[in-house]
Amino acid sequence: MGFLLIGLFVVMWVLQAYLSIRQAKHYRVQMNELRQQSSGYLGVGVHKKRFSVGSVVMITTNLEGIITQAKGMTGVTVFARFKLIPDLIGMHVNECDKNYSDKPEDSAITMAIQKLKAEKETKEKAYIKSDVTNRDDNKLEFQVT
Repeated sequence: MGFLLIGLFVVMWVLQAYLSIRQAKHYRVQMNELRQQSSGYLGVGVHKKRFSVGSVVMITTNLEGIITQAKGMTGVTVFARFKLIPDLIGMHVNECDKNYSDKPEDSAITMAIQKLKAEKETKEKAYIKSDVTNRDDNKLEFQVT
């Protein structure tokens, strides 16, 4: 009887590890799919508590801040998969920056949008810094590219 319980535990542990690896692979595939966008920004938000429903949201925008793709995964088990969030597509990031409820997906959306804005700000600062050159006469010149 004891060997049967140990064997069952080992089988369940191996199955859980296999399903976790499959979910991680699915996450990487979805992330790479969203990264293929030629220009714009990508933000990922995560809401996870120890013993409750977790949520991951990936959002891409164009350079103007219009959401071009939004996918979310919400669930407790390794069987959760990413699904499109059609309500967000076409909206400007400033229009959906509010956390409307206590749902895990809404919290993850808020975090993804915050990361989008931070990425945009970082890239804009780097762009401005790279386009400004210091001339010999200590005047700043902006280069138009």
